[in-house]
Amino acid sequence: ISEFGGGSVDDSNYVKKTGQELQIIHGVLRRDDDELSMSEYDLDYLTRGEIYNAFVSRYDNQTIYGTKTFNSNVNAAGFAKTGKDDTSVLLAGGGDQLISSFGGVQVEDITSLVVNLHSNITFNYLKLTRIGTFYTLMKEIIPKTQIATSTQTTICTVGSLSNTITSPTPTSTTYPISLATKRKTLTCVYSYRDFRISTDSTEAWGINDDVGLQFSWML
Repeated sequence: ISEFGGGSVDDSNYVKKTGQELQIIHGVLRRDDDELSMSEYDLDYLTRGEIYNAFVSRYDNQTIYGTKTFNSNVNAAGFAKTGKDDTSVLLAGGGDQLISSFGGVQVEDITSLVVNLHSNITFNYLKLTRIGTFYTLMKEIIPKTQIATSTQTTICTVGSLSNTITSPTPTSTTYPISLATKRKTLTCVYSYRDFRISTDSTEAWGINDDVGLQFSWML
């Protein structure tokens, strides 16, 4: 009361009847009777759930119903469409389309179909690719321990009995391999699904004899 004695009045601690749209009360505001104040319009009041549903949260997981239009670029770690996998792509104009429907050349990496890798062979490089019905197998190999003369070693197997991807003919093909380090010849044999290397009767396959091979075939 003493503040009203003269001069300017600091009314910031008082509730104003008019003239201020927002008034903050620290504490409890209680009616002086037990009457219940009820509104016949439920929409006069906002609940926390309604507020959360009306705005996009920066942190919580949300499901958005309806179309949202962004007038600027949207940057995200990734975009995914429900019920789709990597065989389809999202189109800039909306919708999606299978990759196979675009046509053109597609190179598939099917190295996982190369099995039964020999435990005594180090594969410095191994790649099996497919373009339609054209296959290419590339590998760079070196023995971990010396392989003796006149020895045939199965390096690896391509495909399986239920998934034959190697050419049925010819059933066996021999490829001579000449090493520059020494005057000797390793013979690589492709037989059915197996790739083998045979040493000759004069020289072993040493641990320093690095061999690069490339095979191509068409079904």
